Amino acid sequence: MASLSSKRTLFRYEIQQALTVVADTTPATICSTDAIIYQIVVANVTGGAVTFTVTDINTAPLDLLKTVSIAANSTSVLSFPEGVLMVGGIKWLAGASASLNGQIFGLKK
Repeated sequence: MASLSSKRTLFRYEIQQALTVVADTTPATICSTDAIIYQIVVANVTGGAVTFTVTDINTAPLDLLKTVSIAANSTSVLSFPEGVLMVGGIKWLAGASASLNGQIFGLKK
């Protein structure tokens, strides 16, 4: 766990989310409580680049990743060693249907 892990004691539960297809058109909710993201793994299973967005569910949502391009037939591992606080929860969105598979590793309240 990250060096600031002692400051994250309120976050006791793992985000239970298996490898899944990233939703397109409408952002899918991964969790709906404050969470800390440590790692995101995204695989593009198509022959073309696809964009990817991750936001919190705050009153005024903030983007952690805003339309990041994931190259064709590739896997991206995005690590946040100290964790990123996502107030209100986590939503994600793919730029094309059935194109990205992903998993988020983190903790929630």
